[in-house]
Amino acid sequence: MFELASRLHSGLLDRTRPLWEITLISGLPHRQIATFKKIHHALMDGAASIHFYNSMLSPDPAERRTASPLSVEAYEAYKRKFPAPKKPPRPDLTDIKAIGDFLKEQWGNSVGVTRAMNQYLAAMFGIGGDGLVTPFAGVPRTSFNRNITGARRFVAQSWSLERVRAMGKAYDGTINDAVLGMCAGAMRKYLQSLNELPDKPLKAMAPVSIRPADDVDSGNSVASVTANLATHIDDPAARMAAIQESMNSAKAQLRAMTARQIQLYTAITSFPMMLTALTRTADKFPAYSATISNVPGPREQMYWNGARLDGMYPASIPVDGMAMNITQVSNFKNIDFGITACRRSVPHAQRMIDYLEDALVELERAAGIKGK
Repeated sequence: MFELASRLHSGLLDRTRPLWEITLISGLPHRQIATFKKIHHALMDGAASIHFYNSMLSPDPAERRTASPLSVEAYEAYKRKFPAPKKPPRPDLTDIKAIGDFLKEQWGNSVGVTRAMNQYLAAMFGIGGDGLVTPFAGVPRTSFNRNITGARRFVAQSWSLERVRAMGKAYDGTINDAVLGMCAGAMRKYLQSLNELPDKPLKAMAPVSIRPADDVDSGNSVASVTANLATHIDDPAARMAAIQESMNSAKAQLRAMTARQIQLYTAITSFPMMLTALTRTADKFPAYSATISNVPGPREQMYWNGARLDGMYPASIPVDGMAMNITQVSNFKNIDFGITACRRSVPHAQRMIDYLEDALVELERAAGIKGK
């Protein structure tokens, strides 16, 4: 199934047709079926895709749905489950007070973004930044940073959500911290197997949703933070502490800004990365080592027209300079990992599955807990 998913992922979507495909895969053991959904990122981000999947699924195994998941009928039926979002009234700009409030809001945005940019530049040039980590600065060049071909390798595996959460809690961290710790350990072991482990730490781009809980309309509403993976540190507990320090600093910076400020800040800080992508120089000037994304999924057992959902494995997007993408989706009692890589640039990507388990065991032992 993963070989087929790899081949389906490798081809471009037909630009003359709507930018999505759904492939039904049958013939799996135990009468199982799978669907491979391929949707252009211009249509939706990770959080929006979960809304899309939830519109197909139901917690009731007896429920049957006849509408296509990409139909207007299915979309409108799903939207009715959420209260209508409250939109602020549009100000009358002939009102002097309204003009003052409008300018104050815009000025507040400018101040917030300026403060964040000053912190960002201080961190980039190593003169402060309060523990913040930035892209580009000090990112070592490894196999993960090559330009990619069209060929893909997709592998996936599930871990107990309770087990991963317990490991993160043992370090006074979140599930996201635990996932980053697993990925850091696995990437370290992968590079060691190639005799490529650098003296400098790898860095990951970690997308962060800034979508309100009731927003089912926006296609993309996402920012990103930079995580120090601390792969140069041998001790797993010390490595986890460095990861948490970078993530706590990044989250504190985002908390100090509004959603509009975050969008503007992200657009400014992402410009150098877009420039290297357009000029095909991302392999020479890597911004990150990989993308690691954690997306909250269904919290209860779900069904698709009576068929139990056993796995929801995200097949995401490698790009030039970041030839591997690791995305996780929480799915009831599991957390489902999907690893998508360029087949040429990241050979034997399937080894990452074993290395993720090794990294989890290593972190559990360092914390003095026993995995389940």
